[in-house]
Amino acid sequence: MYLESNGIDTRSLFLSMPTQCKGFEFLGYKPGQFPEAEYIGKNGLHIGIHQDIRREQMDYFIELLGKFLINK
Repeated sequence: MYLESNGIDTRSLFLSMPTQCKGFEFLGYKPGQFPEAEYIGKNGLHIGIHQDIRREQMDYFIELLGKFLINK
């Protein structure tokens, strides 16, 4: 919410494939079988890159993230 409120798009990208993604339900795994992957899926931060991201945008993200970490 913090990033979104400051103009940075966010989305869930990396969930625990066997237990957090509906497309893998057919494998039969249950929540709790991959605790580390599930933790990362719920709490991790993936910083994406793109060939059109400019230096100013990277600096803005780094500054914004730093402010968040200092205040939390």
